[in-house]
Amino acid sequence: MGTAQRESNGSTGRILTAFDAFRSTPSNFILALGLVLFVVGALVLRVGVWAAILGVWGCALILLGVGIRTTVWLIRR
Repeated sequence: MGTAQRESNGSTGRILTAFDAFRSTPSNFILALGLVLFVVGALVLRVGVWAAILGVWGCALILLGVGIRTTVWLIRR
């Protein structure tokens, strides 16, 4: 059986490094999830109950992610 080798270029490496940074810490994942929910609710749906629900949950998750990151930063400092 052969092994597949991938071409390594700088842009793919940077994207994977950024993805690993988000995946490695729960606070980054919560922050990214909140951002996605907010964008879907506020910018894509715009009007309706689901837009409001997703917008509020998105803001709450963004604040939670930032709060966790700040707390961890203060503890390590």
